[in-house]
Amino acid sequence: MPEISPYILIFILVLFATLLSRSVPKLNEPLYVICFMAMTAFLALRYGQGTDYSMYEYYYLAAPNSIDFGSLYFTDLYHTETGWKVVMMLLRTCNVPFEAFIAVLSLAMMACLSRCIRLFSPARMLSLLIAFPTLYLTGFFSMLREGFVVAIFLGFLLQLLLEDRKPVVYICTSLALSFIHSVALILIAVYVIARFIDHSKDRNWLWLLLGVFLLAGILPLASEGLRSFLSTLPGIGYYYRDVQVSWLAFGERVLWFAVIVPMGYRIASGAPKDSIIQSNLLPRLLDLYVIGFALYCLFLPSPITASRFFFPFESLELLLVPLVFSFTVKWRSVVLLLVIALSVLFVIKNLDAYLGERGYYDFVSWVSYPYVSIFDDHEQLSLYREPYKLSGMP
Repeated sequence: MPEISPYILIFILVLFATLLSRSVPKLNEPLYVICFMAMTAFLALRYGQGTDYSMYEYYYLAAPNSIDFGSLYFTDLYHTETGWKVVMMLLRTCNVPFEAFIAVLSLAMMACLSRCIRLFSPARMLSLLIAFPTLYLTGFFSMLREGFVVAIFLGFLLQLLLEDRKPVVYICTSLALSFIHSVALILIAVYVIARFIDHSKDRNWLWLLLGVFLLAGILPLASEGLRSFLSTLPGIGYYYRDVQVSWLAFGERVLWFAVIVPMGYRIASGAPKDSIIQSNLLPRLLDLYVIGFALYCLFLPSPITASRFFFPFESLELLLVPLVFSFTVKWRSVVLLLVIALSVLFVIKNLDAYLGERGYYDFVSWVSYPYVSIFDDHEQLSLYREPYKLSGMP
């Protein structure tokens, strides 16, 4: 019998705690704290974990160890955002170990996640369970730059967006984050669209946007001639080359959209006028989610771009699903079973994908996917995957 992966054990802990918190509500807070602390320690103390870990370590080690903006590091030879390069240079200048940077970054991302859950979620353990497969395992473990941007969005910018206040702070912060990862610019575009729809007080604009973007995304997939023509256009041609749509990912997103959006708007429209649900929280979250999904549909021919643009708004599922779950009785069991089934499916899918991306040996499976901490012998990684994958080269 293969050794059970620590990743799976952590997931089982979160899943069990979620079910127990529903049965014994008074245990919800202590269970949340235990699971959150376990997930945080697991993330912060890792070594070589995450598909892009070695790439980020390479960029860190390549940075000059003094203030030098004339270095080759700040040319196109190193392809990453300038803000991230500056952070790496400053850390190297201060002799901060890469492992310490990873630990601090992990603590910051998890703190933002917890703040978001505590502010807006009526079912904290359920939110943590939903966050586990994609936001936590992929965003926080591997996609460090985008994961950080999404964490800041959830922990701070989302509140400004929902409460429609401090627009200058929201826009300036998003612009600053774009120097860490360019996906932050989509936060500004969504802000403009959301404000237009909010001030027009006509949600039909939202459905029109969705319809137009969906049509614009699907037509190139259905017509090779149109796709070939679009691929020649300057500026947008890149998005229509080498089209490889992940229909599993698309199906999962459509499924959640079909569950969350109709049920969510129905709950919001039937809630008392003075309730937190009616007073813009749920409707505005749904509007943001629909706008994000529309952008995902628009960029369907370019799956990586579509996923990146949708990622901040896909993460809103960790709030939307608990809100729908908590304010509907008839479908509560169905929603919970769906969350569990999809969480299990995507934990397995993601762990299995990580094996191929990082060159693990054939005897390693998703069941036994290894975890190495900063306290372990770093050479232990070579027991599980090919040595050249440990070189730190992108």
